[in-house]
Amino acid sequence: DRYGLPNLYAQGTSKHAKAFNALQRSHQHIFENLTSVSIFGLAGALEFPICTALSTLGYAIGRVIFSNNYSKSEGDVAQRYSKNKMATWMWQGLLTNMFLGLFSCVKILSSTRLIKRN
Repeated sequence: DRYGLPNLYAQGTSKHAKAFNALQRSHQHIFENLTSVSIFGLAGALEFPICTALSTLGYAIGRVIFSNNYSKSEGDVAQRYSKNKMATWMWQGLLTNMFLGLFSCVKILSSTRLIKRN
């Protein structure tokens, strides 16, 4: 291979390498969940706009706190949640968006009679 993939993490165990790697990992973690939150949020907003907006806001607040905790952890990933318990709002917002998106799709499909009612 003439051109290899870039090395996204710093090598070594120094304080600066650990801090950089933690910041890099928190940044990558955002993109792992962003698509799911967005798609389920858009689907949920069709039928439940206020609840979906609140759960997405909770996700965003938790996401910022989680990322800040992760970037300041210097390699100790246990600090992602322990510094501020509001970081768990990220997961609560994601799960709420999932349920609202699924319920919204079921509600739309049942109202258009694509799902037969007995």
